[in-house]
Amino acid sequence: MRLRPYTEAHAQSLFEAARESVAEVHRWLPWCHANYQLGDALLSDWAFSNTDLVRLEIVAAVGNRWSQRVAEKVEAVREGVLRKRLLIHGIWHDAVVFSITRVDAPAA
Repeated sequence: MRLRPYTEAHAQSLFEAARESVAEVHRWLPWCHANYQLGDALLSDWAFSNTDLVRLEIVAAVGNRWSQRVAEKVEAVREGVLRKRLLIHGIWHDAVVFSITRVDAPAA
Protein backbone atom coordinates (compact mmCIF):
# COMPACT_ATOMS: atom_id res chain seq x y z
CA MET A 1 0.00 0.00 0.00
CA ARG A 2 1.25 3.48 -0.83
CA LEU A 3 -0.01 6.48 1.09
CA ARG A 4 0.10 9.88 -0.50
CA PRO A 5 -0.93 13.33 0.72
CA TYR A 6 -4.55 14.28 0.13
CA THR A 7 -5.16 16.84 -2.61
CA GLU A 8 -8.31 18.52 -3.86
CA ALA A 9 -8.22 16.18 -6.87
CA HIS A 10 -9.10 13.31 -4.48
CA ALA A 11 -12.33 14.94 -3.29
CA GLN A 12 -14.72 13.25 -5.74
CA SER A 13 -13.25 9.76 -5.13
CA LEU A 14 -13.39 10.28 -1.38
CA PHE A 15 -16.98 11.49 -1.59
CA GLU A 16 -17.98 8.45 -3.66
CA ALA A 17 -16.25 6.08 -1.23
CA ALA A 18 -18.04 7.71 1.70
CA ARG A 19 -21.41 7.42 -0.06
CA GLU A 20 -20.80 3.71 -0.71
CA SER A 21 -20.08 3.19 2.99
CA VAL A 22 -23.24 4.80 4.37
CA ALA A 23 -25.02 1.49 4.99
CA GLU A 24 -22.07 0.18 7.00
CA VAL A 25 -21.29 3.29 9.06
CA HIS A 26 -24.87 4.45 9.74
CA ARG A 27 -25.08 1.96 12.61
CA TRP A 28 -22.33 3.85 14.49
CA LEU A 29 -22.88 7.32 13.00
CA PRO A 30 -26.64 7.81 12.83
CA TRP A 31 -26.29 11.28 11.35
CA CYS A 32 -24.62 9.70 8.31
CA HIS A 33 -27.45 8.73 5.97
CA ALA A 34 -28.03 8.58 2.22
CA ASN A 35 -29.41 12.13 2.07
CA TYR A 36 -26.84 13.65 4.41
CA GLN A 37 -25.54 17.08 3.54
CA LEU A 38 -22.97 19.15 5.40
CA GLY A 39 -25.59 21.60 6.60
CA ASP A 40 -27.67 18.91 8.32
CA ALA A 41 -25.75 18.95 11.57
CA LEU A 42 -22.91 20.70 13.30
CA LEU A 43 -20.64 19.10 15.82
CA SER A 44 -21.31 22.03 18.13
CA ASP A 45 -25.07 21.37 18.07
CA TRP A 46 -24.52 17.77 19.09
CA ALA A 47 -21.80 18.54 21.63
CA PHE A 48 -23.72 21.23 23.47
CA SER A 49 -26.94 19.21 23.45
CA ASN A 50 -25.42 15.91 24.61
CA THR A 51 -22.46 16.82 26.83
CA ASP A 52 -21.44 19.29 29.52
CA LEU A 53 -18.81 20.87 27.28
CA VAL A 54 -18.72 24.65 27.35
CA ARG A 55 -16.11 25.18 24.65
CA LEU A 56 -15.01 23.65 21.33
CA GLU A 57 -11.81 24.64 19.58
CA ILE A 58 -10.85 24.44 15.94
CA VAL A 59 -7.09 24.56 15.40
CA ALA A 60 -5.71 25.00 11.87
CA ALA A 61 -2.21 25.59 10.56
CA VAL A 62 -1.68 29.22 9.57
CA GLY A 63 -1.28 28.19 5.92
CA ASN A 64 -4.37 25.95 5.89
CA ARG A 65 -6.98 28.38 4.55
CA TRP A 66 -9.45 25.56 3.78
CA SER A 67 -9.74 24.56 7.43
CA GLN A 68 -9.86 28.18 8.53
CA ARG A 69 -12.70 28.77 6.07
CA VAL A 70 -14.64 25.87 7.59
CA ALA A 71 -14.27 27.49 11.01
CA GLU A 72 -15.45 30.82 9.63
CA LYS A 73 -18.46 29.21 7.94
CA VAL A 74 -19.67 27.74 11.24
CA GLU A 75 -19.20 31.19 12.79
CA ALA A 76 -16.46 30.14 15.18
CA VAL A 77 -14.67 33.09 16.78
CA ARG A 78 -11.08 33.60 15.66
CA GLU A 79 -9.05 34.00 18.83
CA GLY A 80 -5.52 34.33 17.51
CA VAL A 81 -2.36 32.60 16.42
CA LEU A 82 -0.49 30.18 18.66
CA ARG A 83 3.19 29.83 17.92
CA LYS A 84 4.55 26.34 17.27
CA ARG A 85 1.18 24.75 18.13
CA LEU A 86 1.00 21.93 15.56
CA LEU A 87 3.58 19.26 14.79
CA ILE A 88 3.07 18.16 11.17
CA HIS A 89 5.49 15.69 9.58
CA GLY A 90 8.10 16.50 12.22
CA ILE A 91 7.93 20.27 11.72
CA TRP A 92 6.35 22.70 14.17
CA HIS A 93 3.81 25.11 12.67
CA ASP A 94 1.99 28.15 13.99
CA ALA A 95 -1.78 27.66 14.19
CA VAL A 96 -4.91 29.77 14.13
CA VAL A 97 -7.33 28.98 16.96
CA PHE A 98 -11.08 29.41 16.64
CA SER A 99 -13.67 28.66 19.29
CA ILE A 100 -17.36 28.05 19.73
CA THR A 101 -18.70 28.29 23.26
CA ARG A 102 -22.02 27.30 24.69
CA VAL A 103 -22.86 31.03 24.78
CA ASP A 104 -21.99 31.44 21.06
CA ALA A 105 -23.92 28.40 19.89
CA PRO A 106 -27.55 28.76 18.80
CA ALA A 107 -30.05 27.32 21.26
CA ALA A 108 -30.68 23.67 20.56
